[in-house]
Amino acid sequence: MTLTARLTLVMVALVVATAAAVGFLTYHNLQAVVLPVELARLQSHVQQLAVKLDESVSAARNDAAAFASAAALEGIIRARENDGTDPEGGIPETIWRDRLARRFAAELAAKPYYLKFRLIGTAHEGREIVRVDRFDTYDGIRIVPEPELQPKGSRFFFTETLRLPKGQVYVSPITLNQEDGVIHEPHAPMLRTGVPIHARSGQPFGIILINVDMRPIFARLKAPEHTRGTVYIVNDQGDFLLHPDRAKEFGFDLGKRHRLPDDFPALEGVHTATAPGTRLFRSPDGTEFGAAFTPVKPASGPGVVLVEIVPKDQLLQSTRSVRDSSLLGALLAAACATLLAALLARSLSKPVVQLTTAVKAFASGNSAPLPVAAPGEMGVLARSFHDMRSEVAALRADLEHRVTARTAELEAANKELEAFSYSVSHDLRAPLRAVDGFSDALQTDFGPSLPPDAQRYLAMIREGAQRMGALIDDLLAFSRLSRQPMRLQNHDPARLVREALQDLGGFPKDRSIELKLGELPAASGDPVLLKQVWVNLLSNAVKYTRPRATAVIEIGASLENGRTVYFIRDNGTGFDMKYAHKLFGVFQRLHRAEEFEGTGVGLAIVHRILQRHGGRIWVHAEPDKGTTFFLTLPPPIPAAPVV
Repeated sequence: MTLTARLTLVMVALVVATAAAVGFLTYHNLQAVVLPVELARLQSHVQQLAVKLDESVSAARNDAAAFASAAALEGIIRARENDGTDPEGGIPETIWRDRLARRFAAELAAKPYYLKFRLIGTAHEGREIVRVDRFDTYDGIRIVPEPELQPKGSRFFFTETLRLPKGQVYVSPITLNQEDGVIHEPHAPMLRTGVPIHARSGQPFGIILINVDMRPIFARLKAPEHTRGTVYIVNDQGDFLLHPDRAKEFGFDLGKRHRLPDDFPALEGVHTATAPGTRLFRSPDGTEFGAAFTPVKPASGPGVVLVEIVPKDQLLQSTRSVRDSSLLGALLAAACATLLAALLARSLSKPVVQLTTAVKAFASGNSAPLPVAAPGEMGVLARSFHDMRSEVAALRADLEHRVTARTAELEAANKELEAFSYSVSHDLRAPLRAVDGFSDALQTDFGPSLPPDAQRYLAMIREGAQRMGALIDDLLAFSRLSRQPMRLQNHDPARLVREALQDLGGFPKDRSIELKLGELPAASGDPVLLKQVWVNLLSNAVKYTRPRATAVIEIGASLENGRTVYFIRDNGTGFDMKYAHKLFGVFQRLHRAEEFEGTGVGLAIVHRILQRHGGRIWVHAEPDKGTTFFLTLPPPIPAAPVV
């Protein structure tokens, strides 16, 4: 891409970014102002719905209380107390029941929400005395004949109403209507209001009960012309009484509960709210919503909570015009910027192209003329680059001299280190061999004649000399790791494990050891050094499982975060993980020498080898439960493409 094109793109991008940022900030700030207002409007709307719900059922409370003193009801009570005939006028009970039924029918005709109007007595297991309900006869209202009257003494609304003091009104929870103990089909949510009736003696006589059909009331509440979003009604347990999906309503009556917190986990606790409120929340699919809720007690009965949920985008619909205007402004600004940038870029590109050519030539070690006579900033830049090129040439020469000198110093240090290693290997081992050899000769020639303590001292001298020799060998091996060149190649870790086991001479014949060798994916590295890793880890596992009757050593691999992790696990003595940080240090041991032999260098060698390969090693262990070492190795080197 040419410089002119790049300059044009940069200027256009800056203008578009500025316009977009201004539009975004404006839109965002407008959202911050509009959203609280819209949530407040949503809260106000939910409270209006709550008022409508309460107004729709409040009349039932007053009507139930009013009928408690109806003349026909008092006539029925007197007739029941006098063998079926009212002593005041000699009117039979059947006449009074017919008059009360007609009063009930008139109320149902005037109140379309009323589904049933009943007088239920305490006698005969709470059998209905008068019942008027809505059916498809008598213009939808009928007086139920005597044979169809049902006992209701075991229903909750009967017992709850009957225990109230005289003059108080019972309001039930909203539940599904039942006939003969079976939920009626189609499902009809009911709210019941009732008052207790007492005989002249003060004894309970029965109850007046009104069933309010909540279906038309709920239909009005969720009608599109009355709502901005989706309306829900829940009881104090969070169960849905009103839901867009009818199958989720009244699950507590139907044996399968559906609750508000199950559909909307972010609204947990709303069903127990005692005051109106609003919330913003995100659904599991990432959609943002606004919710408003308010508690209400229909007819002063058990409380429910109305919830209205509206997508956030719908709440912020009024801000979309601002967003669209910002996008249009950004497009117009981009068009103007494109034209201006093209004109300006042409005037700037020529000296810049010359300078670019000179820089490329300098990078390749060549020289090219610079536009040092160019006016303005381009000329200053060209002259500065000319000075810099001269300084770089001088610095390069100085750096090459320093590198040569430092290389010579490093070669001298390596020679001194090799001389020291030879001195340690030769000068320290010779006295140790003498101590060990003469101690052995002394023990062989004069051992039987020496006291037991002297024999034990000689054994300790030999053991100390041999341990010192082993320490020197391990220390020299550890020091050589940093200087030993590596031959990186692909290899099979399982093959290295088998070769390492052979180098160890196999497992001890006097022990029961089970080796579980799983599939080990290929890796890359120096096979000689990596075989030493497996030798040290295997010997560790064999050594520290010695107390076990049957030792189990497992070697395998797993894939973690896209990388192969190899492991070697044993059921040995293990150790406390609070000492794990010491494990890979030189001469660090977590067990006493009397318990397990060793110099404390083996794991340090493993750690150094894996470090040189760019790998890691870590450990997990528990006392008396075993140890697991985890390690990573470089992946296989890809094969060179065939030309």
